[in-house]
Amino acid sequence: MANSLFPAFVVIEYHSAFGHHKMTIPTKVYTGSGVGFPAGSFLAWDSSNRDADEMINDLVELLAPFWKVDTTFDSYTIYSMADPEAAPLPEYAAALGIPGSNAGTYWSKAVQTTFSFRTDLFGQFKLVMLDAPAPVSFDRIDTFSTSPEAIAIRDELALSSNAWSARDNGKPITLVQIAYTLNEKLRREYDMN
Repeated sequence: MANSLFPAFVVIEYHSAFGHHKMTIPTKVYTGSGVGFPAGSFLAWDSSNRDADEMINDLVELLAPFWKVDTTFDSYTIYSMADPEAAPLPEYAAALGIPGSNAGTYWSKAVQTTFSFRTDLFGQFKLVMLDAPAPVSFDRIDTFSTSPEAIAIRDELALSSNAWSARDNGKPITLVQIAYTLNEKLRREYDMN
Protein backbone atom coordinates (compact mmCIF):
# COMPACT_ATOMS: atom_id res chain seq x y z
CA MET A 1 0.00 0.00 0.00
CA ALA A 2 1.35 3.42 -0.92
CA ASN A 3 2.24 5.88 1.85
CA SER A 4 2.46 3.22 4.55
CA LEU A 5 5.34 2.08 6.72
CA PHE A 6 4.16 -1.52 6.12
CA PRO A 7 5.72 -4.08 6.38
CA ALA A 8 8.48 -2.75 8.67
CA PHE A 9 10.51 0.32 9.58
CA VAL A 10 13.37 1.52 11.73
CA VAL A 11 13.28 4.48 14.12
CA ILE A 12 16.74 5.91 14.75
CA GLU A 13 17.06 8.19 17.78
CA TYR A 14 19.77 10.81 18.01
CA HIS A 15 20.54 13.98 19.92
CA SER A 16 22.41 17.15 19.09
CA ALA A 17 23.62 19.89 21.40
CA PHE A 18 20.13 21.39 21.04
CA GLY A 19 17.60 18.55 21.28
CA HIS A 20 16.54 14.95 20.78
CA HIS A 21 15.27 13.75 17.41
CA LYS A 22 13.99 10.65 15.63
CA MET A 23 14.38 9.50 12.04
CA THR A 24 11.93 6.92 10.61
CA ILE A 25 13.03 4.83 7.61
CA PRO A 26 10.81 2.17 5.99
CA THR A 27 12.20 -1.27 5.18
CA LYS A 28 11.14 -4.51 3.60
CA VAL A 29 9.95 -7.48 5.71
CA TYR A 30 11.64 -8.05 9.08
CA THR A 31 12.11 -11.47 10.70
CA GLY A 32 13.04 -11.72 14.37
CA SER A 33 16.23 -13.21 15.76
CA GLY A 34 17.39 -16.55 14.44
CA VAL A 35 20.48 -18.55 13.63
CA GLY A 36 23.23 -16.16 12.62
CA PHE A 37 21.00 -13.09 13.11
CA PRO A 38 20.76 -12.17 16.83
CA ALA A 39 19.06 -8.86 15.95
CA GLY A 40 16.91 -10.46 13.27
CA SER A 41 17.08 -9.91 9.55
CA PHE A 42 15.40 -8.07 6.72
CA LEU A 43 14.40 -9.58 3.39
CA ALA A 44 16.72 -7.73 1.03
CA TRP A 45 15.86 -6.61 -2.49
CA ASP A 46 17.91 -9.51 -3.88
CA SER A 47 15.83 -11.96 -1.73
CA SER A 48 18.73 -12.68 0.65
CA ASN A 49 18.52 -12.22 4.41
CA ARG A 50 20.29 -9.04 5.57
CA ASP A 51 21.52 -8.82 9.15
CA ALA A 52 19.37 -6.08 10.70
CA ASP A 53 21.95 -4.68 13.10
CA GLU A 54 24.67 -4.54 10.43
CA MET A 55 22.38 -2.87 7.88
CA ILE A 56 21.31 -0.15 10.31
CA ASN A 57 24.84 0.48 11.62
CA ASP A 58 26.23 0.63 8.07
CA LEU A 59 23.75 3.38 7.15
CA VAL A 60 24.27 5.37 10.35
CA GLU A 61 28.05 5.30 9.85
CA LEU A 62 27.46 6.92 6.43
CA LEU A 63 25.09 9.51 7.94
CA ALA A 64 27.54 10.56 10.68
CA PRO A 65 29.60 12.94 8.46
CA PHE A 66 26.49 15.09 7.98
CA TRP A 67 26.31 15.95 11.71
CA LYS A 68 28.74 17.82 13.92
CA VAL A 69 30.67 16.04 16.64
CA ASP A 70 28.16 17.38 19.21
CA THR A 71 25.55 14.94 17.84
CA THR A 72 25.29 11.26 18.74
CA PHE A 73 23.13 8.52 17.24
CA ASP A 74 21.84 6.88 20.40
CA SER A 75 19.70 3.87 19.49
CA TYR A 76 17.33 2.26 17.04
CA THR A 77 14.08 0.30 17.25
CA ILE A 78 12.74 -2.00 14.55
CA TYR A 79 8.96 -2.13 14.12
CA SER A 80 6.83 -4.46 12.03
CA MET A 81 3.22 -4.20 10.87
CA ALA A 82 0.88 -7.11 10.13
CA ASP A 83 -0.86 -5.12 7.40
CA PRO A 84 -0.87 -1.52 6.14
CA GLU A 85 -3.49 -0.40 8.69
CA ALA A 86 -2.15 -2.38 11.67
CA ALA A 87 -0.54 -0.79 14.71
CA PRO A 88 3.26 -1.02 14.58
CA LEU A 89 4.81 -3.57 16.92
CA PRO A 90 8.29 -3.00 18.35
CA GLU A 91 10.40 -6.06 17.49
CA TYR A 92 13.98 -5.26 18.46
CA ALA A 93 15.97 -2.36 19.92
CA ALA A 94 19.68 -1.71 20.38
CA ALA A 95 22.13 1.04 21.28
CA LEU A 96 24.20 2.75 18.57
CA GLY A 97 26.54 5.25 20.25
CA ILE A 98 27.80 6.62 16.92
CA PRO A 99 28.94 10.27 17.04
CA GLY A 100 28.69 12.80 14.24
CA SER A 101 32.01 13.36 12.50
CA ASN A 102 31.64 16.74 10.77
CA ALA A 103 34.31 19.08 12.12
CA GLY A 104 32.88 22.09 10.26
CA THR A 105 31.75 25.30 11.90
CA TYR A 106 28.64 25.92 9.78
CA TRP A 107 25.31 26.77 11.40
CA SER A 108 23.38 23.69 12.58
CA LYS A 109 20.87 24.84 15.19
CA ALA A 110 17.34 24.17 13.84
CA VAL A 111 18.68 23.38 10.36
CA GLN A 112 16.70 20.79 8.42
CA THR A 113 18.55 18.94 5.67
CA THR A 114 16.38 16.88 3.31
CA PHE A 115 17.74 14.29 0.91
CA SER A 116 15.07 13.66 -1.77
CA PHE A 117 15.13 10.43 -3.76
CA ARG A 118 13.02 8.77 -6.44
CA THR A 119 12.20 5.08 -6.10
CA ASP A 120 12.17 2.41 -8.77
CA LEU A 121 8.35 2.79 -8.69
CA PHE A 122 8.80 6.55 -9.28
CA GLY A 123 7.63 7.36 -5.76
CA GLN A 124 9.38 9.70 -3.35
CA PHE A 125 11.68 8.90 -0.45
CA LYS A 126 12.91 11.61 1.90
CA LEU A 127 15.68 11.39 4.45
CA VAL A 128 15.29 14.28 6.92
CA MET A 129 18.19 15.33 9.14
CA LEU A 130 17.64 17.78 11.99
CA ASP A 131 20.36 19.99 13.51
CA ALA A 132 22.73 18.94 10.72
CA PRO A 133 24.93 21.82 9.54
CA ALA A 134 24.03 23.66 6.36
CA PRO A 135 26.84 24.39 3.91
CA VAL A 136 27.86 27.95 3.00
CA SER A 137 24.39 28.72 1.59
CA PHE A 138 20.85 27.38 1.77
CA ASP A 139 20.69 26.78 -2.00
CA ARG A 140 19.59 23.31 -2.99
CA ILE A 141 22.19 20.90 -4.30
CA ASP A 142 21.31 18.88 -7.39
CA THR A 143 24.75 17.74 -8.55
CA PHE A 144 26.68 15.43 -6.27
CA SER A 145 30.04 14.90 -7.95
CA THR A 146 31.76 16.88 -5.19
CA SER A 147 30.06 14.98 -2.34
CA PRO A 148 31.25 11.39 -2.08
CA GLU A 149 29.44 11.25 1.28
CA ALA A 150 26.06 11.92 -0.41
CA ILE A 151 26.83 9.37 -3.13
CA ALA A 152 27.70 6.79 -0.45
CA ILE A 153 24.29 7.27 1.20
CA ARG A 154 22.54 6.94 -2.15
CA ASP A 155 24.45 3.77 -2.94
CA GLU A 156 23.77 2.25 0.49
CA LEU A 157 20.02 2.89 0.24
CA ALA A 158 19.89 1.46 -3.30
CA LEU A 159 22.06 -1.59 -2.61
CA SER A 160 20.14 -4.74 -3.61
CA SER A 161 21.59 -6.67 -0.67
CA ASN A 162 19.94 -4.15 1.71
CA ALA A 163 16.26 -3.75 2.53
CA TRP A 164 15.73 0.04 2.74
CA SER A 165 12.40 0.95 1.20
CA ALA A 166 10.05 3.87 0.65
CA ARG A 167 6.41 4.32 1.58
CA ASP A 168 5.44 3.26 -1.96
CA ASN A 169 7.29 -0.05 -1.28
CA GLY A 170 9.85 0.89 -3.92
CA LYS A 171 13.63 0.92 -3.62
CA PRO A 172 15.19 4.42 -3.31
CA ILE A 173 17.54 4.60 -6.29
CA THR A 174 17.98 8.17 -7.55
CA LEU A 175 19.16 11.09 -5.42
CA VAL A 176 17.30 14.11 -6.83
CA GLN A 177 18.41 16.91 -4.52
CA ILE A 178 19.60 17.95 -1.10
CA ALA A 179 17.73 20.94 0.33
CA TYR A 180 18.34 23.05 3.42
CA THR A 181 15.99 25.16 5.49
CA LEU A 182 15.44 26.30 9.03
CA ASN A 183 12.81 24.14 10.71
CA GLU A 184 10.19 26.48 12.16
CA LYS A 185 9.03 24.00 14.81
CA LEU A 186 12.60 23.67 16.08
CA ARG A 187 13.08 27.44 15.98
CA ARG A 188 10.12 27.79 18.36
CA GLU A 189 11.27 24.88 20.52
CA TYR A 190 14.75 26.40 20.80
CA ASP A 191 13.33 29.90 21.57
CA MET A 192 14.81 31.35 18.38
CA ASN A 193 11.61 33.21 17.39
